[in-house]
Amino acid sequence: MAAPPSRPGPPRRFPSRSVPRLAQVGFGRAAQIYDRVRPDYPSPVLEKARKIAPPGPDRIVVDVGAGTGKWTRLLTRSYKHVLALEPNAAMRRELRRNLPGLRVLARTAESTGLPDASVELLTAAQCFHWFRRGPTLKEFRRILKPGGALVILYNNRRRSRRWERRAQELISRYARPEYPSGRRTWQRSWRRAEGFTPLRSWHYRHVQRLSPARVVELYASRSYVAALPRARRQELLGQLRSLVREAARRARGTSLNVEYSGELYWAYRLPGPARRRRPGGRGSRHVVSDRGFSSRSCGAILRREFASARPRPPSGGRPRSRFGR
Repeated sequence: MAAPPSRPGPPRRFPSRSVPRLAQVGFGRAAQIYDRVRPDYPSPVLEKARKIAPPGPDRIVVDVGAGTGKWTRLLTRSYKHVLALEPNAAMRRELRRNLPGLRVLARTAESTGLPDASVELLTAAQCFHWFRRGPTLKEFRRILKPGGALVILYNNRRRSRRWERRAQELISRYARPEYPSGRRTWQRSWRRAEGFTPLRSWHYRHVQRLSPARVVELYASRSYVAALPRARRQELLGQLRSLVREAARRARGTSLNVEYSGELYWAYRLPGPARRRRPGGRGSRHVVSDRGFSSRSCGAILRREFASARPRPPSGGRPRSRFGR
């Protein structure tokens, strides 16, 4: 795979506190299991990303928190220049094994080390809740080109069956995760995101068919389960194993359906210095429905948002461009 036209800056040292200990320990232990059982992304998700940021010969794509490459693999099928950032060493090993031609760097979302305005598409799949929202969005805005897209994806378990809800209740007795940006609250804080268009959303569903043993591994791949002391982890997994086997027996099958409600969010980087939106003013909605989205409407959104960010011309003069000459 060809190297991106713009090379990252010199390697930098990142403080260990920039990556939560729960993520470092948990995913360090569970990287192989994670790669084996975590769900992939259905092809319509990639098609949606292609509409948001159409592929081009020189378009640079950066996948932040790439993990073992579940989403990165799809990106490499459509985009020529893909760079993966992953701070966890165990995850990077799996990522390089899965995609040996991919360029991978040990960088964090808050401190990528990439040049200013060098990226056309930034993606973060199943990981944005691990980032510190303020520093991360400031860094994303720095490295995105004006008009560049930020895409955030999640595969959310539906837990529509009784055994799934019981499994979650059981896990909650052993571990309760804490995330820097909140697993379900980061969207509500988007109205304070400076320098980006309002967040838009699109939803999808898909299903995994897994054996009881793989379902237990799915639970074991969670960072806060993997980070438990060995004795407590084995105790929890033993109870989950009994629960899942009983569910499969009641279903009279050798496998179980695991259902997901997928979410894709995106926003575009505005030109000029970051502006804080006034509460209740234009652009104050933090998530906008995807109803009626198309490439044409995407262009209309960008034109409108860019116009609102453009400085007023001096009296009697021509408007000054924030892009330079």
